[in-house]
Amino acid sequence: MKNNGKYLYFEVMRIIACFFVIFNHTGKKGFYLFLEHKPGGILFFADLFIAVFCKFSVPLFFAISGALFLARENEPFKVLWKKRIGKIAMVLVVFSLIYYLVEVGMGTESLSIGRFLSRFYEKNWNFSFWYLYAYIPFLMCLPFLRALVKNLSNQHFYYWFGLALVFTGLIPCLQYILCQDRWTLNEHFNAAWLCSEIVLYPCLGYFLQHRFDLTEHRNKLPLLWLVNAAAIGISCFMTYYRMQVTGNRSGNQELQVFYNSFVFINCAAVFLTVKDIFSRIRLSARLEQMIELLGSCTFGIYLLHLMVLKKIPFFTGLWDSIWIGMGNFHMLAAFLICFCVMGICCVLTLLLKKIPVIRYLF
Repeated sequence: MKNNGKYLYFEVMRIIACFFVIFNHTGKKGFYLFLEHKPGGILFFADLFIAVFCKFSVPLFFAISGALFLARENEPFKVLWKKRIGKIAMVLVVFSLIYYLVEVGMGTESLSIGRFLSRFYEKNWNFSFWYLYAYIPFLMCLPFLRALVKNLSNQHFYYWFGLALVFTGLIPCLQYILCQDRWTLNEHFNAAWLCSEIVLYPCLGYFLQHRFDLTEHRNKLPLLWLVNAAAIGISCFMTYYRMQVTGNRSGNQELQVFYNSFVFINCAAVFLTVKDIFSRIRLSARLEQMIELLGSCTFGIYLLHLMVLKKIPFFTGLWDSIWIGMGNFHMLAAFLICFCVMGICCVLTLLLKKIPVIRYLF
């Protein structure tokens, strides 16, 4: 369960979450594969179910951070800003610059300091870097979140999760079914700060790790997965229904309006299941070392995966070959591509960790 001060199940969670982050970025070769099928058919809903399921990945990363950080005592502000916030900010700047220079090399961007800084400030140079932009405020809020969770009872947590269910799931679904968003709830009547990713998911992770008695409630995990499957099913239906209303089949962000409606349930189910399994089973020392090694590379894999998945012609050609070679087994091809990307980025991360200055960023 615990080796060298690390809980093995957290490393497994990181690996699973990292894999589905990559899958989330496979586009029409995986994530939007359901658009290739007839709307409403079995294959359509099967592939859509996987696309909605994968959305637990980033919330799980936040939950792991909450489980690990929120139970600790507050460090001095100087340490917080230098050790935690400063490091992530440096990673964001360095890797944004790398992706910008790649685009310059590809001829899709001109070399301009002003252009780099303006987009860096307003948007991002890698669409997956929104997580880093969000993670920095999470770190800034650590002293407040620590004080919050330590002074809440378990009843408060359940009340909080109930509010999240109502405001992020039930209300948006019902108002779209009833009136297709012609009328929406007053924007001031909400509890948005309670449901934001930098607050809800870290505090969910803290609760599941430090307050929820898994041994007492282990027999309820199958029920949790039934609820989770039903919640994902509702998200799938809402996505299908919205497609019918709007006619949108473009595979853009607008299509994902209901993907995250019940994602905190999915995140909790994956968190508790992985913790339950890897708290009880015994693995060989070699397998534990392999899991820890891969788990330690997940941040590097996250930073590099879009470079390998979409930017380097050799690899993009390889993914096309795998896609074509798998024939009609396109979802299996998507998973195989994700495994390959993960492996390549893991090797690259291990190599970069050998460089003294770069090693600090990982």
